[in-house]
Amino acid sequence: MRRNLTRSSFTIGLGLLLLVGVGLRAASFAWNTRLQGDINLFALTAREFVQHDRLYYPMKAEFSDHVAYKTLASPASQHPPLWPFAAGLLGKVLRTDNTFPLLKFLSEAIGIGLLLVVAYAGVRRRRPVETVVALALVALSPDLVDYSANGSPYILSAALLVLAALLMERFRTERLTDYALAGVLCGVALQAHSVLILLPVAFVIFWIGTTRRIPWKGLAIAGAAGLVTLVPWMLWSYSHFHTPFYSSSTSFILGQFGLEKMVVAGDVVTKSIVRSADAGTLVAYLRGVGQTAAYFASMYRDDVGLFCLVLLVAGWVGLLRHHRRAAFASLVPFVIYTLTVILWATARDRFVVPIIPLTYLVAAAGFAFLLKNTLPWRILGWVCLIGTIAWSLAGYRDQPPTRYYRADAEWAATYGKMLPLAQELGKLERGVVMGYTYILDGGMETVYWDRQPFVDGREMPPEALTKVVEDFGVRYLWTQSGTYEDVLARFPRAREVLANGPFHVLELPSFELAALTPEQQAAAVRAAGPPDVAALAPLAATVVRPIEDQAWFGDQVRLAGSAVERWEGDLLVDLAWVTTSSKLPPLQYFVHVTDGQGRLVAQHDGPLGRWPDQPESGWAAGSLLRQRIRLQLPPEEQSGPYRIFVGLNASQTGERLPLKVNGATLDDAYLLTMIGSE
Repeated sequence: MRRNLTRSSFTIGLGLLLLVGVGLRAASFAWNTRLQGDINLFALTAREFVQHDRLYYPMKAEFSDHVAYKTLASPASQHPPLWPFAAGLLGKVLRTDNTFPLLKFLSEAIGIGLLLVVAYAGVRRRRPVETVVALALVALSPDLVDYSANGSPYILSAALLVLAALLMERFRTERLTDYALAGVLCGVALQAHSVLILLPVAFVIFWIGTTRRIPWKGLAIAGAAGLVTLVPWMLWSYSHFHTPFYSSSTSFILGQFGLEKMVVAGDVVTKSIVRSADAGTLVAYLRGVGQTAAYFASMYRDDVGLFCLVLLVAGWVGLLRHHRRAAFASLVPFVIYTLTVILWATARDRFVVPIIPLTYLVAAAGFAFLLKNTLPWRILGWVCLIGTIAWSLAGYRDQPPTRYYRADAEWAATYGKMLPLAQELGKLERGVVMGYTYILDGGMETVYWDRQPFVDGREMPPEALTKVVEDFGVRYLWTQSGTYEDVLARFPRAREVLANGPFHVLELPSFELAALTPEQQAAAVRAAGPPDVAALAPLAATVVRPIEDQAWFGDQVRLAGSAVERWEGDLLVDLAWVTTSSKLPPLQYFVHVTDGQGRLVAQHDGPLGRWPDQPESGWAAGSLLRQRIRLQLPPEEQSGPYRIFVGLNASQTGERLPLKVNGATLDDAYLLTMIGSE
């Protein structure tokens, strides 16, 4: 076998490999149908940008002092916002809020771009054998193919590491523009994914290692260029979190070592530092680092294969002998990235992806190096190359060959149970959903599909769970086997409305959230005397406040509490009712909103009780019933003024129940509140 390629065969080989690589990535776009993990957060954030011009999660995803407590939307805080921002801009251009395909398109474009970069860099190096092998390995890699269309930014991280290595290899210390380019690259990397946070350190180590001095002027230029690149993100972060850099992922690490927990702190539920670090924390951290290193090494071996590792070692040996700068340029980003993952003391399967292209570039150099040696070494090179390609092709045995999770088949089955259930949940009457599961990001992966308001309830202690359910007027609880039993024990009157496989959706009966004692219930329905506000104290702990008027409908149902809030231009109206009878006929409630001229501008009608076939279900005499209604106001009416009226009518006849307020018979609708000034 000839060691060199002719120009024509080299060109044909590159062209064929590019076609194969692009074809596989196009197929990846078709087989990546699961919106999972962090991709879900990116898609939701991008959709919020398309719809509302903001980089927010459309749900309560964070409980901390950095975000407002009682809100069903919060700024995107887990990852840098560059990736969803790009998808959101694309959505605005294309006028679509279906952002999952847009994220897939972005990763597809970057994946194909990575192929072109590998081919171009090889042509510039004038190392045809090495170029063809590197392009073949990158084109065929099942991990790189899958991540080139699954919508995640890990393929962007991989491309940035390759660009960093190529820049280092061709770096000229006398050219200040190279320092500026390095600064811009680091600034983009920091906004692509937090795992690239130490890439600037890699450049500094490279500069010092190659020049044997500290290039202060170059460092200043690189720092200035990087800072300019970071300014938009820093300003955005400061405006939302009052700090130029913020990530809620830090809380995850603190929680891992028992330093931070979810607690009830006064009127809010938040994560709080519960103890300081000690020697035991250090031991736990070092144990976590060791476990992460072992797991990361295992994943890396499984992804590239043992044959590739032999070529990798040969590659670094050959580069150190003949191209020391190239060896240093590939080794430093590789090591710094790996150390970042290990020191983070947590590992995910997808964290391996960014170093796979670098691995293949060095492995290709290793193959070329072995070909230049004696026959046994050449045989070893061919065996390892064939073994590496065979290892990659074996990754396509599973169909579809998705790689986001290691136990992908099991995860796919779970996702297949979740998706139809989420779509069914989206068809139910609108209400706040709390995710209380250990998988699928605590149920967060349902939000894109059902579009219901959502609260993340993962890892909440019982007292925090109850308060959040009350404070946010939670109507549905998304549970799984294990948490399902916990929820039923805490809310025994919750009713299962949907189920599929391990997942169960429970509905809290008419938002009956306050656990009133019989004495409190009896006091709450006294028909005579002044209203016993103290008896309604459990309401004061939630968003609902007691109504001081004795507002009775038909002498059997009293409007005992209410609250009205603005949310995204709409009105959220909470109502609390009590009754003296356990045998009420089916009743309907109505909420009407009128403007300053008395014209009806919004309304909501529904059964008094959440199930029309059993409107009095679970509503015993003296008990408390709560409902939350969302009223959408016309844009021209959102500033007010307006009045909100509440009333009841018989379901069968439509006749409104008479209203008595403090013993006086009034109209059939109670004036709940007035908002705005006339």
